[in-house]
Amino acid sequence: MMTKFSKITVVFLFVCAMVFTLCACQPAPCIHGGGTATCFDKAVCAYCGEEYGEVADHHFLDATCLAPQTCLNCGTTQNEAIGHNWVDATCTAPQTCTNCGTTQGKALPHDFLDATCTTPQTCNNCGATQGEELGHDWADATYTNPETCTLCGATQGEILEYVETFTHEGLKY
Repeated sequence: MMTKFSKITVVFLFVCAMVFTLCACQPAPCIHGGGTATCFDKAVCAYCGEEYGEVADHHFLDATCLAPQTCLNCGTTQNEAIGHNWVDATCTAPQTCTNCGTTQGKALPHDFLDATCTTPQTCNNCGATQGEELGHDWADATYTNPETCTLCGATQGEILEYVETFTHEGLKY
């Protein structure tokens, strides 16, 4: 038969066993820390080894002429490379990409047009000039034409005025 002391002892031991079971099986929750999430995996706790948090977002760098958008963290790509946007070569620069500055080929040679009376030799491609203008070569005015440039046909002044003259006793009037 159980004595009062033994009943109390049994109850006490039962309560202790229950508390011990609850405490021993349920460790205190870990305050996760350490570890870094990637674009594919959650962070792994440095203390308990469990995953926690959310996967990281991709950090895409802008696409370039040759490469699509690329994640800085994991290398995943999306979309396509934007390709070169070539500007035609000039007399001072080769063909050049406006996106990345890459060049290809060589600058064009100047294509000088002949000088005229009013302009020096001028490049047909870029407008650069060299030398001097020729200047007009004026032919004298006549009774039918003002002074006229023999090179370009420009005119200046007026035609000569016809003046009627007569002679009387050896004098011209």
